[in-house]
Amino acid sequence: MDLLPLPTLTDEPTKHYGSCTFLSIGLIQAMSLIISEAPGITASIGSGLALLEALLSHTTSECHLECVEVASFRNERKYLPEDKMHYVQGTWQVSSCARTARAWMFIFPRDLQLVEKYVAAYGDDSVELILWIGPRDDFPEYENIVKHEKFNCEGEFGQGVLQQNEMGWLWRHKHVTSNTGGPCQLQSCPDINRGKANSSVDPLELELI
Repeated sequence: MDLLPLPTLTDEPTKHYGSCTFLSIGLIQAMSLIISEAPGITASIGSGLALLEALLSHTTSECHLECVEVASFRNERKYLPEDKMHYVQGTWQVSSCARTARAWMFIFPRDLQLVEKYVAAYGDDSVELILWIGPRDDFPEYENIVKHEKFNCEGEFGQGVLQQNEMGWLWRHKHVTSNTGGPCQLQSCPDINRGKANSSVDPLELELI
């Protein structure tokens, strides 16, 4: 099955086919910068058609995306090839691919308990970072779920590159420090919060600066 063509992104957060969140150049670059702190496998749990994941894959060679989705998506045309997909029977089931991943992404998760299930199952294995994007109004519920003795709440990311009613949040495993040698101060970091691009570009040309 042929892959879906990647759209062209701009600085303006825009909704694209197959993505729950609004996408922008700045968002892709901000997420790439965060994920590059944990090079290796990144597991995107609830990836849908894998548009965000495909864009990230083209942005940084340090990130190897593995996608998790329910089995009903198996025959859907996607933005990433099937060898990057792992299927579960439902949102109640966790995928073992998260065991070896150094970063987990939860983008508009459908099950409130999904993050908690993965932390309980594989929080003692390889994971260093957890990235969450969803409705701002939903965050307090997820914040309470992820409050865990294993993870530090690092703060918000994506200001200025997400829709106003959306937000991104990062948790870091307590045994890991940021590449600055201490906790990552996301809210004071313009490169993380706004990205670095100022013009419309083809996503295949996105590079980390």
